[in-house]
Amino acid sequence: MGQSPSQPQISGVQKLNDLVTTLENTAGLVRNRDPIVLVPGFTGFGEPLFGSVNYWGGFEDLALELHVHTNVPIILPRIGPISSNWERACELYCQLREIQRAGPGAGFDTRQIFPATNIQVDYGQYINLPPGTSRLTKQAAVLGTLNPLWQWNGNHPVHMICHSQGGNTVRLLIELLSGRHGPQHPSYFAFGNQQNLVKSVVTLGTPYLGTTITSVIFDQILRNVQVGEVISRLVVSASLNPTRFIDLQLGHWGFTPHPGETFLDMHNRLQAAILAWWNSNHNAIQDNGIGGITRLNQQFNPQVSPQTYYFTMSFDATRPFPKAGLTANDLSRFPANPVLSLGGFLYPGPGNIVAHGTSFLATGIHGLFTSVPGNPSDADLARWFVHIFNEHAGALGYQFRIPSPGGRIPRNDMLPILAIFSLGMSGVNAPFGPSEENDGVVDTASMRGPEGNQIQDSTNFNTQTPAGNRGVYWDLGVTEAIDHADQVGVFTIAATVNF
Repeated sequence: MGQSPSQPQISGVQKLNDLVTTLENTAGLVRNRDPIVLVPGFTGFGEPLFGSVNYWGGFEDLALELHVHTNVPIILPRIGPISSNWERACELYCQLREIQRAGPGAGFDTRQIFPATNIQVDYGQYINLPPGTSRLTKQAAVLGTLNPLWQWNGNHPVHMICHSQGGNTVRLLIELLSGRHGPQHPSYFAFGNQQNLVKSVVTLGTPYLGTTITSVIFDQILRNVQVGEVISRLVVSASLNPTRFIDLQLGHWGFTPHPGETFLDMHNRLQAAILAWWNSNHNAIQDNGIGGITRLNQQFNPQVSPQTYYFTMSFDATRPFPKAGLTANDLSRFPANPVLSLGGFLYPGPGNIVAHGTSFLATGIHGLFTSVPGNPSDADLARWFVHIFNEHAGALGYQFRIPSPGGRIPRNDMLPILAIFSLGMSGVNAPFGPSEENDGVVDTASMRGPEGNQIQDSTNFNTQTPAGNRGVYWDLGVTEAIDHADQVGVFTIAATVNF
C-alpha cells in the first residue's frame, strides 16, 4: 500500500496523547488489564548496567512508572542484545510461555533477583547451531502482581511496546505465530494460528525498511579498519564473565569459557568461530540493515495479524544543513604575515574593519554562487572537504574516516555518539527514498511501517468501532527533537516534550 505523508505540523507524541484521550472518553470501552511487554532493541540489556542504568529510562525507571500509571503487570524480557531477530523471537516466545506454566509465581524473576534465572530455549531449525552448545535464555522479569491463573494464551494476551529492533523481532514473532512456518520450528510454532496472543504492538523508531547506520559505520567510518580482531575481543570480554557488565547471551554459538580458561586462551580458541558468526546473517547488525530486512521479507514474507492493533512512532533529531558564511571574527583570525599586514593595520584592520568588509563581500558572493542552478551547495562543498581530509588522513596512516555529510545535520542536543552516525546517515542514498531525516540510529523514513503493508495516518483511527482498526499500521507521525536514546528516556531532559 502507498504510504501517505504524516502531518508534520502535529507532533507524533501529541497525536498519541490525543488518541489515548479520545479512547479513554469513548463510552463502552473497557480499561486494559492485560500485561504490557517492553521489548528492547539492539544492545538491549536485561539487568541495569552497573546496577543503576536501565534500558527503559536510563537513571530513571520507566518500566516502574508505567506500572504505577497503568496498574497492570509489566513484563521485561531478557533477550539477546545483539542476536538476530529469529533468535530473539524464539527467546521472547519461550520467556512469555514459561511464566506461571509450572504454577502461580513460577517461571519469572522479580527485579531483585540477580543474576537472572536461566531456562531452556529451543531455537528451531532455521539456524545451524554448533552441536553440544548450551540452549539457555533467561526468565523474564515481572513488575506488579499477576493473576495466579494467568498464562500467556488466547484468553490472556499481551500488549507489546517495542523499541528499535524490538519491533522487527515482534514482527517476525507474530508471523511465526501464524503457523505458516511450523517446519522451521515444530516445538513452538506448529500448532496453528496463535496470533491472538498479541493484542497490540507499539513501535518506537523501528527500522522496518532497514537502517543506513550499518553503511555509515562499516562503509565509511571503519572502511579501512580491520574490525574482526576488535569484535572477537569484545565478544570474549563480555562472555568470559557475563555478570560483570552485560551478558550477550551467545552461549548457543559456543561462546562460553572453559573452566579456568584465561581471556587469551578463550580468545585464541574462539576467534575463528566468532568471526564466522559476525560475517553471517545471524546477528543484529546484519539482520537490521537494509539487506537484512530484505532477507526477512523474502524468507518469511511477514503479514499483519488481523487480530492485532499496530501503532508506529517516528522520530527526527536533525535539522537542515546550515547556510553560514565566514564572520568578521572568523576572518580576523586568519593567519597573516605580520610584516605584510603591517602588524594588523592592513588586515584585519583597525577594529577589524577590513575583516568586516571582507566578510560582507564574501557573504554576497557566496549567496550569488549557490543560487546559480548547477553550482555546488554548501553540503556539496562540505562533502568535498571531508573527502579531501579523509584522503590526506589516510595517507598519513589514520584508519578512521569522517562520514560524508548530507543535506541535514544532527541537532545540537543529540547524544554526541549518535551525532557522528547521524551526520553520515543523511548522506547515504537509501533505497527507500531520498529522506535524510534520522534519529542517530534509524532513518525516519524507515519507521512508519513495513513495505507492502497498509499504513494509515492515526487521525483516521475509528474510535467508535476500534476492532475494525486491527491489521493496519497506524502511523502516529514524526516527533522532532527526539533521538534514538530519548525514545526510551535515556539522557532525556524533561523539556523535550510538553503538552
